[in-house]
Amino acid sequence: MKNFFSENLSSMTFVFSSIVLLNALLSFSQSVPWENASLSILKMAGLVLVLFFLGYVGSYLPFHSASAYHIFNITIQLIAGFALASLLGMFSINVENLIVNGFVYILLYYLTYRIRKHRFNQLAQAINEHLGKRE
Repeated sequence: MKNFFSENLSSMTFVFSSIVLLNALLSFSQSVPWENASLSILKMAGLVLVLFFLGYVGSYLPFHSASAYHIFNITIQLIAGFALASLLGMFSINVENLIVNGFVYILLYYLTYRIRKHRFNQLAQAINEHLGKRE
């Protein structure tokens, strides 16, 4: 569990903050009513935690390519996310909600991927610089 949080906490924080900010902005503009915000925030936190845990578990499955992993991860998380959100009463399943929430999910997935890739590149560069100083 320690590995799960150490690997995913910053990404979960980014995703959760983005969703809360988006909901607050939509609620402020009166586009989407946000009743009982405290309970909604707790539900979103739980949903983000479950989806990241699914991604974490999926990362231990053998895939032949990174593309296969991402397609599997996106598919399983979208299905689980829509099912859980519907069960928790976060939104109803209809075409508009599927499109809007699917778009938001894919955008956040892509941004999280890019952030992680950037962090790994920074880490690799720091390691290479450190190894270069030792020689």
